[in-house]
Amino acid sequence: MTYPGGGRRRRAAVAGVTRRLIADLVARPDRRAAPPPEPASLTGREREVVEPAALGLANHEIAGGLVVSPATVRTHVSRTITKLVAYQTGLVSPGPAPPPG
Repeated sequence: MTYPGGGRRRRAAVAGVTRRLIADLVARPDRRAAPPPEPASLTGREREVVEPAALGLANHEIAGGLVVSPATVRTHVSRTITKLVAYQTGLVSPGPAPPPG
């Protein structure tokens, strides 16, 4: 969609948003100091699913190779991403789960 005179206004708006985004990121504490997740924090099945996904295979291709449904592959990928993001941001530390109770 085009707007009359919108090119200049749009570029100015995008530049403003970019400046605010960069300022916000600079103001945040440095999250890169968090240790990288340990491979042992992923289950064997999560590794079996994530490795081919990292190589670019589609969910249905991974599912066929592991003899599971594409929905199962999506679940494993989703949980793995959640874990890795939580570790990378320092929200949790890799290791054994605390004892119940």
